[in-house]
Formats: sequence, structure tokens, C-alpha cells
Amino acid sequence: MIDDKGNPGTFYPGNTGIGNSLIGALERGARYAARVTVHEFDTDGNEVVFVNEGRSEVNWFRYGKECVSPESFVITETGPGRLQLK
Repeated sequence: MIDDKGNPGTFYPGNTGIGNSLIGALERGARYAARVTVHEFDTDGNEVVFVNEGRSEVNWFRYGKECVSPESFVITETGPGRLQLK
């Protein structure tokens, strides 16, 4: 869980090249979960009560794809100065 109350509305993973990250770069092929929690205050400074305590559903995503080296490949010459890799 990352609580970014000091800088609300801006969250960037470390590999975006934007701003400072709280978690560092995301790992390719890894699975992550994200949930947003809303905190709002009325004019008297009282916290507004939201359904589910202001929490969104948890959303899962996998960042990129793992970079897996091919086990084998075939090189075929298709013409002068031309190759086909499979």
C-alpha cells in the first residue's frame, strides 16, 4: 500500500521517467494490484464518509511481458543480402 497524501493525484512508477517514485521501477512480467482510496473533507474540516470507506475495487494487471530468450531459431538465406529468421 502506498499512501501519497502529501502529493495527491500524482503517482508514477519509477520507470515512467516522470516525477519521483514511491515504489521504484515496475518489474517486467510481474503482477501488480492497484486500489484507490478517496479522502475528502468538508468546509468544517470533517472527513466526508464514502461507501466502502472511499476505497475502489482492487484492479490487477501484469506489467509488460517477460523477456524470454528463444530456445532455437533457424536462419534461411532468401536472396542476396537477405535472411529470414524463424
